[in-house]
Amino acid sequence: VYGSALTTYAAQQGDDAFVGWLLGSSALGLYRVSFRFGNAPATETVNVITSVTFPLYSKLQDDTAALRTAFRRITETVFVLVLPATVGIVLVAPSFTRVFLGDQWMIMVPALQVLAVGGLFRAIAQTGRSLFRGSGVPQWDLWMTAARLGVILLTLWPLTDAYGVEGAAASVVIGLAATLPIWAWQT
Repeated sequence: VYGSALTTYAAQQGDDAFVGWLLGSSALGLYRVSFRFGNAPATETVNVITSVTFPLYSKLQDDTAALRTAFRRITETVFVLVLPATVGIVLVAPSFTRVFLGDQWMIMVPALQVLAVGGLFRAIAQTGRSLFRGSGVPQWDLWMTAARLGVILLTLWPLTDAYGVEGAAASVVIGLAATLPIWAWQT
């Protein structure tokens, strides 16, 4: 659990530090706003759901059939809530940004759209995180976050250097996507 917390922190904060260092504070501001708007549905939905699921999974860990049923229903619920929100963000990002933030923020739209897809990946991975911890196998949460961090470490510099804020966003999304094979295999 401690190892997972450390790798999660590094994966969540390292990109910000790197973008600020390589691209400067203006780019970091664009990146942070893109991240916040792109991940809002996933973050808000999953934080509420996982606060309930961890104790539920802990209670059901010895009843495999009930655990499987609960996990399937919760994952379906997360998917049904987050997928339309993700598609909505991707589709309305240009209009939303122009109307609510102004034309000077339009440069962040591609990163916002990429990070919205990452939010969907993160929401799905979070369902496994609470399952692994609640059912007594937190090491799989560590492996998911280690894969995420490893991919981000390998891709962040080249993608950010080549594509700026959009490259940093792509690195984070690729890192989140790297968690999904582990999630699928272990869940």
